[in-house]
Amino acid sequence: SYYGLVEDLVYDDNRELQMAEIIAGKGNFYITPNKKTIHEREFTSDLFLITLENDLNWKITKESKKIGKYHCYKATTTYIFNNGKITNEKIVEAWFTPEIPFPYGPKKFHGLPGMILELTDNHLQFYATEINLSQKDLIIPIPKKGIEITEKKYKEYVLQKGKERFGRRN
Repeated sequence: SYYGLVEDLVYDDNRELQMAEIIAGKGNFYITPNKKTIHEREFTSDLFLITLENDLNWKITKESKKIGKYHCYKATTTYIFNNGKITNEKIVEAWFTPEIPFPYGPKKFHGLPGMILELTDNHLQFYATEINLSQKDLIIPIPKKGIEITEKKYKEYVLQKGKERFGRRN
């Protein structure tokens, strides 16, 4: 599975692109056949392949609704967000359909018994705008170029680079 910002979109200025990257997630996200999530992104002119911790514990509810022609079910999970200064628990709500039997969704959100068609991540909303199912085998190459690093080590690296650049602040 692959998730990334649509590069064909035209932005009026750099602020719009930066906002889109903040909301959608900077870089590309890959889910490998063995369910490992890799976040490919640049930082300080280096390309990183960050293995994300998959600590999502989905709770599937009986609540359902139609999205387009698909019957969807609601699932929720929480995860801890820590940027080095602030730690928050974020609530995620996903609507998935077993009618598309692939366990994928946006960013790092996957693992449900069907495709996620709508997702709310702490007030940010993602939704499918088009579904095109094909019988063709599509192979999505998993990136191999870049510095392989865990999510925890990447966060430590980013914090260290920030301290080096801006000095320690109390």
